[in-house]
Amino acid sequence: LSVLVTKTRYVGNMYETLEQKTPHFEAKGIEVVRRDQCPATVKMQEKVLRLLFDSRDMSAVKQYVASEWNKMMTGGDKLLLKDFIFSKEVCKHLFCFY
Repeated sequence: LSVLVTKTRYVGNMYETLEQKTPHFEAKGIEVVRRDQCPATVKMQEKVLRLLFDSRDMSAVKQYVASEWNKMMTGGDKLLLKDFIFSKEVCKHLFCFY
């Protein structure tokens, strides 16, 4: 099973050999592998995709997302503030004007 967003943004289960019993989770270009997303987004999207690929049950995915949103709205006990903070590396560039 795989999801193709664009030709450079995709995610799926990958088998590298015929003998391989469990697939390898492969993601390119989506939020799961991007560094410009907050950790909560990355964790939730990866869990949703793995749940979809493993169970192929959209109702299980909807139930998981609803429970996570409920935790966020009610301030669940396992929420960490640092998971909701965007952080980005600062680069200094020297610009010369002539």
